Amino acid sequence: MITLKQLAELSGYSVRTVQRVLSGQDHVSPAKREMILALAEKYHYVPNMAARNLRLQKKNFVGILFEDFNVSASLNKLNSLDRMLMENGYFPMLGKLQPGNIRDFEQLMIHWSGVAEYAVVFHGLSSNFQDFLQEHCKHYPMKFIFVDSYSDHGDFSVKVDRQTSVYDMLCQLDRMGFRHLLYCGNLKSRSCGVAMAEKDPAVTMKISRIDPDLPDFKAGETIGPDVMASGADVVFFDTDRMACGFYRYTAKHGIVIPDQISVVGFDNESYSEIQNPPLSTLAHPVHELSDRILEIIRTGTLTDDTPLKLKFIPRESLLAK
Repeated sequence: MITLKQLAELSGYSVRTVQRVLSGQDHVSPAKREMILALAEKYHYVPNMAARNLRLQKKNFVGILFEDFNVSASLNKLNSLDRMLMENGYFPMLGKLQPGNIRDFEQLMIHWSGVAEYAVVFHGLSSNFQDFLQEHCKHYPMKFIFVDSYSDHGDFSVKVDRQTSVYDMLCQLDRMGFRHLLYCGNLKSRSCGVAMAEKDPAVTMKISRIDPDLPDFKAGETIGPDVMASGADVVFFDTDRMACGFYRYTAKHGIVIPDQISVVGFDNESYSEIQNPPLSTLAHPVHELSDRILEIIRTGTLTDDTPLKLKFIPRESLLAK
């Protein structure tokens, strides 16, 4: 990183002129503005806000970076962390970005520099955006904590093992006496767990698959006829949204859950427990994630980096054989 003075020297203009450009003030010609902004971007200039923000007790501010989550399971993680930080004397600063909007990210990091010591990055960010962050997070003074990520971006990574969690759940369904499981989905973290169970000779139940276009409500309803025609006694959906779409199909056609087929979802969405019957599901380790993030922020270390597992929650949508 370079200083404001160095940036001014490179541009050939005064520090005051450069400051006006960087703060978006008028009275600077378009040519000057364009040249100064180009230099700032080229040399990754980050304003030294720390000096003028000492009174803010910067160690108490934590940035939280996320995209536009559209499922309550993701918002539950965000709300849990927000609440835990506040309870422990920290002040969260939320940064919501649209997918792939790199320019907004850079502006946000400039404003957080010198104020927040940590920036927490949630899994919802697209893989391309995470690749960008891997390359550019080193240009900013805060430490990055990547949450629920399979990559090793940033200074810390708090991971969740969906694959083994799905495998463990399928093993439990096998022990409960189910003889034919239908998996509806194609998300890698779930599909790999299903593949583990398929390869395990100790799992005796038959496993078959349907690959829908999207893991959403509409898909769950649309594939309803194929689910019932499969002959499965239990169906596992990639998401609770898909499972609830299937619930709608069964309600329209007089199919009784779990008497005629048992159902399992994934995510433990807020509405899963109030379905009729309540939906069995895999729940994210919301509080455990927040605990590990708080440990990093308080101590600068993570004593246990073992990937966290999801919890299987059997409800009335399962009828043990």
